[in-house]
Amino acid sequence: MITAVRNILLSLMVAFPIHGATAMESNPSGPNIVLIFVDDLAWVDVGFHGGAVPTPNIDRLRHAGISFERAYANSPTCSPSRAGLITGRHPAALGFFRHIGSGENTGIDKFGRTEQSHAMLEADPAQAPSRNWLPLEEVTLAERLKERGYATGFVGKWHLGHEPYHPVNQGFDVQFGVTNAGHPKSYYPPYFSNSDVYADADNDYYLTDRIADDAAALLNDFLKGDDTPFFLSLWFYGVHTPLEGKQERVEFYIDQGVAEERANLHAMIESMDQAIGRVIDMIEEGNKLDDTLIIFASDQGGFLETPPLRGRKGGGEALYEGGSRVPLVFHYPKRIPAGISRVQPVSLIDIVPTVMDLVTGEVPKELHGESLVSSFMKVPDQEGEVILYRHYEDKFGALITPRWKFIASLAGQNELYDLSSDAGEANNLIKDYPEIGMCMERRFREWVQSNAAFDPYQHGAQSGEPGNGGNECIKN
Repeated sequence: MITAVRNILLSLMVAFPIHGATAMESNPSGPNIVLIFVDDLAWVDVGFHGGAVPTPNIDRLRHAGISFERAYANSPTCSPSRAGLITGRHPAALGFFRHIGSGENTGIDKFGRTEQSHAMLEADPAQAPSRNWLPLEEVTLAERLKERGYATGFVGKWHLGHEPYHPVNQGFDVQFGVTNAGHPKSYYPPYFSNSDVYADADNDYYLTDRIADDAAALLNDFLKGDDTPFFLSLWFYGVHTPLEGKQERVEFYIDQGVAEERANLHAMIESMDQAIGRVIDMIEEGNKLDDTLIIFASDQGGFLETPPLRGRKGGGEALYEGGSRVPLVFHYPKRIPAGISRVQPVSLIDIVPTVMDLVTGEVPKELHGESLVSSFMKVPDQEGEVILYRHYEDKFGALITPRWKFIASLAGQNELYDLSSDAGEANNLIKDYPEIGMCMERRFREWVQSNAAFDPYQHGAQSGEPGNGGNECIKN
């Protein structure tokens, strides 16, 4: 159902897409951009990674684009992952170490509002303060593109702060489906507690379909307008809990012998893939597919176990591959050859630098991520690193290189895995390769001291000996 308010907002946006723009900005160059972000979709949940559920539309993007097989959420949890994605800066540097929650010490009321900028978590052994919103002074991708004359729109889950920090205050012209909640209470109405968002929905209106309808309406107006490029952020609430798929599809999977919990997840993935298919089809029917960069990613690993990878969302397992490795696909026929993949470690904070490189030919120096544009045409040298960092449990960070993965423990119970032969992280080699472990710990600790807004090593975290050999470990 398209409300009158939405129609008015869309018509104003299309009629005046570059209000206040300079002459240079009124003739922008660069592709249209669609950023699709799924909540809690595991690396193994997509068809092209052998997922149990067909995902033909996501697979379509991958087969006609590029897949980064070792992409990571820098802080594999909800709000920090989103903060890094939309700013191109590491969540740890922003002071985002946990999701924006509720309850004691957060200052957040039942409507998801607060005047308290940071919150503590009693269970966090490091007692790191974490942000309750993305500061307005942080520059988002939407703001960078808006400066270049893009029309911008946001649909779905934000979870980066309450109303003063919503997308419309962070560079987006319009927003739909945005609440202060981190997840719905149900995928059928009423979707949310203490929110009037989508209060007009019919009883059988599935939330993923409602999000898709709003995205389609916004995309339709973008496509009907002039040649002004557009930036659409489509951030699904699914497949976050509660695990609640469409009943007829849940029953289908149960009849196939799938347990009820996973059957619901399968049905949710189906609905999400179908929604993505609508977006792709609309862009193709509007003859804009070759001129549109479509990016697909997930914010962290899945709620359920995700073999053959170890780990999952939360439960002390988020820093393992199953909790932190995510699908990442770029589709842009004008610049990206079809059906290629890359295996160097990359992360979600590389998305903004990549987009800005494609749009302007430059990467803003204040960004922490790296442009992946050069990887579109050639296989890169196997060097580099990815840092993971979060504060919930004893395991609070990791350093990932092409071969090795070091996991840091506040109690000094560090771990080391050889991902080249042990992607399932079954064999902790910290005692077998002490020099590699110490080298990687020193490199990780140096990064934390230089970049993170909170340094646990200054608050009692245990560390091993410094080790020798420079930083050669990051080349292995």
